[in-house]
Amino acid sequence: MTTTSISTAAALDGRAQARRLLGAGAIASPLFAAVIIAQGLTRDGFDFTRHPASILSNGSMAWIQVTNFLVTGLLIALGARGLALANPTGPGSRWAPRLALAFGAGTALAGVFPMDPGDGFPAGTPAGPGALSWHGALHAAVSSLAFLSLMATSLVMARRYAAGGSRGWALYSTASGLLFLVGDVVSTATFSSDQALAMAAFNACIVIGLTWFTAMLLHERSQA
Repeated sequence: MTTTSISTAAALDGRAQARRLLGAGAIASPLFAAVIIAQGLTRDGFDFTRHPASILSNGSMAWIQVTNFLVTGLLIALGARGLALANPTGPGSRWAPRLALAFGAGTALAGVFPMDPGDGFPAGTPAGPGALSWHGALHAAVSSLAFLSLMATSLVMARRYAAGGSRGWALYSTASGLLFLVGDVVSTATFSSDQALAMAAFNACIVIGLTWFTAMLLHERSQA
């Protein structure tokens, strides 16, 4: 086998590996959402208009959401590796995979450090936010890491798409990152005065961010 043949075979194998990893990463968001919706519709006391999904990591069925965080984080990390293999050079080739990996790490750690119970969940918990524990504080910190990393990933990829002439993807990535930021800010600012609005904004920014991440990985997979 000639050197050229060996190089070609290695390149094809790398592309195949990238496609597999990007496909694994693309599964993360739909799986995460499906598990949350199933729990939200069946677990006593949970209300989408009042409770973030993280609070599902409490009660007798807490292991489901904890596992959901861990598996989702792992799949996102695999997608980050696929992103690195698919884009070894060019704008964002270093930072996009790193930020995506941080997004996965923050998601997984959100399962390691569960949110505190409160506001009537699990069923029987008194109304109100409840006391903040050390693991609740760490949950907030790693969740912020995940959110900021996802937003930054979209903006870094927007720059890459713009540089490559993919105007549509550049606009979509930029809009997703900015809308995610707006939703997060609105949620934080209105939580104490209008909890329903805060949760609507929070859920909207999560849907926007995760939808973009899935679409981006599928697009990169099609190009690999």
